[in-house]
Amino acid sequence: MGSSRKLQGEIDRVLKKVQEGVDVFDSTWNKVYYTDNAYEKDKFEADLKKEIKKLQRYRDQIKIWLQSSEIKDKVSASYEQVLKDARKLIERGMERYRICEKESKRKAFSKEGLGKQPKTAQNDKDKSETREWLNDTVSELEFQIDSFEAKMEELFVRKGKARLPRLTHLGSSIARHKAHIMKLELILRLLDNDELSPEQVDDDKDFIDDYVERNQEDFDEFGDVDILYTTLSLDKIEEDLVDTSLNPIEDPIILRDLSQLKIPLRNLVMETNNFNEEYIIAKGGFGMVYKAKNEHGTIAVKKLDPRSYQGGHEFMMEIALLSAYT
Repeated sequence: MGSSRKLQGEIDRVLKKVQEGVDVFDSTWNKVYYTDNAYEKDKFEADLKKEIKKLQRYRDQIKIWLQSSEIKDKVSASYEQVLKDARKLIERGMERYRICEKESKRKAFSKEGLGKQPKTAQNDKDKSETREWLNDTVSELEFQIDSFEAKMEELFVRKGKARLPRLTHLGSSIARHKAHIMKLELILRLLDNDELSPEQVDDDKDFIDDYVERNQEDFDEFGDVDILYTTLSLDKIEEDLVDTSLNPIEDPIILRDLSQLKIPLRNLVMETNNFNEEYIIAKGGFGMVYKAKNEHGTIAVKKLDPRSYQGGHEFMMEIALLSAYT
């Protein structure tokens, strides 16, 4: 009975992720074909590839389930058709992506593409490849986070003290992955803004790939997140963003742009019923995320947990980054 509930929970989680992924894919697909900006089009195409790769992983899992007898024996025969429908949904997305990819390659070999100066074309190619690697790495870390969260859900329903060290380990793994994702997304923005070159990013590739591959096998070896990015001097950039966020008076433009977004703490306390657990919609590396409503509409309230793996500096860094790039 227990194994049946566990399998059903895993299937439900994957089906939910598939639907969410398909929604993101559809939205990104529309952006690819509705934008006239060549730079934005390239970026959206990279995002499209990232999403289809995530969906392909879920398709592989679904195929394994369909080929086994577990669905009929342990869950329900009705799940078999639901899984087949989910697989077809992903495969339709894969076919659409192939069409987009063919059009993109055709464009690359068009007269306009061949007419570019060789140096410019090579620079664009290097930048595109580095951007693709960054997106793929973020996608892989997000996939691993999904796996960690699924394992945590399994442990939550168990009893006994033996599960606590494992829960702590998984929580730390998730928090550390999210810290790396923040770094990689910052690198991606700096690359797009020509503040970092593909060559600079390439110097760190092997170290980051090693972390992605061995982060669970040699957990303690990768305890320091920042050390992998030392050559890129990201700390200075992040500190500048945090300082600007904490001292907006020094930058009147930021003060003018963000002042209307500030919400008094007393309002948030009222709108979340003093951060009542009934309002919780997610749990992140920094703490709980609450749903609330105010004059702006529905909002998400992120509350820093002092016991979290990541501290106040990292929390403010994320807020600063979100404020700077949204």
